[in-house]
Amino acid sequence: MLTEIRFKELYEQAERLRALGGTAGSAAAGELLLFLFDNGRSVGGYGVVRLSFVLRDLGALADLSNPHPGPDAQRIRRSLEKRRDEREHLATLGRAGFTDLQELVALHRALGEPGRSHDVYQQLETLSRVSDDIAAERKILEGLMTETALAGDAERIALQYELERLKRRLVELETKVLEALAEPAAAALEVLRLAAEVKAQCDRFRRADAHNLPRGEREKRDLAELAEASSSALQPHLERAYVGTAEDETTIRLAQMARQLTELSKKYGIRADLVRDREIRDQLLRQARETAAQIAEARICEDLPREGDPPPEARDEHGARILHDGLLAYEALLRIDEATLAERVAAWILAFRQTAQIYTRLAEAAGRARKPAVERRLREQAQRLSRG
Repeated sequence: MLTEIRFKELYEQAERLRALGGTAGSAAAGELLLFLFDNGRSVGGYGVVRLSFVLRDLGALADLSNPHPGPDAQRIRRSLEKRRDEREHLATLGRAGFTDLQELVALHRALGEPGRSHDVYQQLETLSRVSDDIAAERKILEGLMTETALAGDAERIALQYELERLKRRLVELETKVLEALAEPAAAALEVLRLAAEVKAQCDRFRRADAHNLPRGEREKRDLAELAEASSSALQPHLERAYVGTAEDETTIRLAQMARQLTELSKKYGIRADLVRDREIRDQLLRQARETAAQIAEARICEDLPREGDPPPEARDEHGARILHDGLLAYEALLRIDEATLAERVAAWILAFRQTAQIYTRLAEAAGRARKPAVERRLREQAQRLSRG
């Protein structure tokens, strides 16, 4: 069974192989990424990575915008199409579960054919009249399609980041408390300061505040559950006065906090070597950089065309994928409070297509990320362009 540690190691190995370039590196990276997609269902914490970054990387290796891809790109494209066809067939038989359908929608997006999900939905309409299983599948598929693909991906990525960041803060707090036991009187105030910061972070995502997030998302549930358990564990310690307390009593209280944090770590599988918030941020940044590079290349093709460039239809299709990836990175960065990086991504997107429609799409992303000032500014710009 694939573990989180092994998944992380293999994904990082695939990234290194892609960076090396060349036929051998790309082929080996493709094999690893296909293995992670096929075998990563049970690796809970990497669900977002598997359906977003792994499929995105496979799509890049498949060279979908190239009307004449090389043999390795064709092989990866056929591999993705095979997995798509398998899940479509399961759906027509009434044997597709939620994960199968979620993968199907993600594969359609990775192959640059999101409209195909709607075609499958229409195909199931007739079949659903004679099969309750297919009717249930169609309802699930409708929900997956109704949730905007871009918004859903950005929100899941941001939720996973926040979950991992909370785990990191809990690891840091546990380490600090254990260190403080050596000199409890001197370190107690610093421990309480850090505990208050962690509790404030928890309170943003407790169950009571999580209902505005997409219903049924595992990332939402996991984040809300860990936040509530952590906040409840820390609250009694923040209500007590440590200043002026006898050193023995301070030591007892710190030891109690250490035990509670250790229990939380065991219950929720928190380990310092598995925390991935920085990795998720780095993946978003890498996607943003790749989008910027693709925009630069596309502008060169538009401004300085040459024989052998892709035809207009292929360029339009490639442009749509560039905008999708750029807007996803923009919204996700806004959601994790990386405003400066998000603004730079927006500047690249606008350098590619500076229209009222793009300003509106950026504004919608800012609205979903709950950045009202950014949303208002972008909508005002969209209105100015619309008026001419």
